[in-house]
Amino acid sequence: MESGIRGADGRLVTAQQALAQQEERFRCSEKEKTLLSEKLNNATKQLAGIQEERRELQEASHKLNLSVKGCEREKKELQDRLEEVAAQLASGERDKRATLEELQKSQRQQIEGEAERKVLQQRLDLLRQSLTEAEREKGQLQDQTARLTKSLQKVQKRKKYRLRLCVDTTA
Repeated sequence: MESGIRGADGRLVTAQQALAQQEERFRCSEKEKTLLSEKLNNATKQLAGIQEERRELQEASHKLNLSVKGCEREKKELQDRLEEVAAQLASGERDKRATLEELQKSQRQQIEGEAERKVLQQRLDLLRQSLTEAEREKGQLQDQTARLTKSLQKVQKRKKYRLRLCVDTTA
């Protein structure tokens, strides 16, 4: 019997040891379960944070896309305005060149007109001198004509007188 008791005691000790080991494993499992549960909670919180961040990034991305579209629209408007301004500038440059050409032509015409005016003024001065000379000559010729007319009248009077004399003496 003693050997049966010892055998039962040994089995009891072995079962107690197995039970202690099992309890230890259970505690370890519980600890591991708690740690895994905490990890799961942390991972869930982290996932929720990541999802929130993802949602915020999507909103920011959407806003950026809208902003990019707005910028592209504004860029297009600015490019169109730039083209308008460039066209106006080119038109202004053409107008400026045309005005400059007109001004140069007007200046040339003014210079030519001034030169022609000087030539005409010189001709006018020469004509005035010629007129003055002609009037002086006319005056001289009139004087000379008057003297010649007087002389001719004197000669004609003498001729008449001589003719009368001749007619009287022959009669």
